[in-house]
Amino acid sequence: MRSRSAPNAQVELEWALLGLWGVCLLGTRELSAGGHAPVRLSPAAAIHAFQRTLREYRVRPETPAETLWAQLRRARLDDYQRRSAKTSRAYPRKKRWDRIGIPHLTRATEHQVTQAHALQHQEEFRLSA
Repeated sequence: MRSRSAPNAQVELEWALLGLWGVCLLGTRELSAGGHAPVRLSPAAAIHAFQRTLREYRVRPETPAETLWAQLRRARLDDYQRRSAKTSRAYPRKKRWDRIGIPHLTRATEHQVTQAHALQHQEEFRLSA
């Protein structure tokens, strides 16, 4: 949700559900027209079909198979039995970075302090701070 207040989040959620309902309604209509059972609609595949069409709205489909309606006719649940869990297959694996911890501060040694003073007094190199 992108809203910051509870009433706006509720309205946003209601519109999101209404949009999902519309996508599923059009998807089941197209599955029925294609001769498939409407209960076999994959909502995720139907959403991907809409996203693909909206992303490439400037490009006219070259073949009838690339139209939104044809993509919705193919938005079906698969029929095979899985041997393992189907978890987030559509997403690339992202590296999990370690959280940055609290910085460890140490005092500068006498040698480091004298080197810093020597650097500051050179003509070609001046620190602004």
